Amino acid sequence: MTAIAFGSDAKNFLQWQELREAQGVLARYSDHDLAWSLCFHDPYENLYEITTYDYAVVAKALNG
Repeated sequence: MTAIAFGSDAKNFLQWQELREAQGVLARYSDHDLAWSLCFHDPYENLYEITTYDYAVVAKALNG
């Protein structure tokens, strides 16, 4: 499986998360213990991955 991947800081990672939810796009989160990834498909089934190494900030936001 091939993906188009982007690096991000925590702020932009969380903005991508909010945008995906607002648009009703199914996204999958992966906790890599050092980084977080957000994966989703566009309408043409291309796979995208947004990754951040701001682990603690994102973990706090996602886990409350």
